[in-house]
Amino acid sequence: MIEAVEGGWWYATFLANRRLAVNFYSDPDFMPRRLGTRLDLWQQMVGETRFISRWIESAGYQISDPPRIASAGTVWLENAAGPDWLAVGDAAVSFDPLSAHGMTTALWTGNEAAEAVALALTGHGAALDSYAARLRLGVEQYDRERRQIYAREIRFTHHPFWQRRQKPIDHRA
Repeated sequence: MIEAVEGGWWYATFLANRRLAVNFYSDPDFMPRRLGTRLDLWQQMVGETRFISRWIESAGYQISDPPRIASAGTVWLENAAGPDWLAVGDAAVSFDPLSAHGMTTALWTGNEAAEAVALALTGHGAALDSYAARLRLGVEQYDRERRQIYAREIRFTHHPFWQRRQKPIDHRA
């Protein structure tokens, strides 16, 4: 289940091992201080959701651990290849989880990288540069699509979290 809220968006799912995964995606400056060690803050945040909290309660689950905090921001290498090296998967580009591009990006960059290496080994000197250029084009396409996805959530257009996602991304690893 995905739920948009003023300061970000929630994702909850039941895992195959009958456990519950609950994630909240926002910007660090909108998160409560010490959230990763404060179960009460996490429970309060989950409790303030409209749908996620009811879904969790109706399934008989309880929030019993504070969240683990990690970055899920969109980042990429400005140049994903150089002499005798190239970056693949999350080492090259990592997209916003809402886009659901993780696995497809890993496969796409893996295929593109394999083709670039094969060409480079047969004497095509620009193969790695071409690979990096294709990744840059992929990031540009993702950026356009990302803004379109976030623009669909019109209830919170006044909040900085959603406003930030209407601007071109500028996060590089």
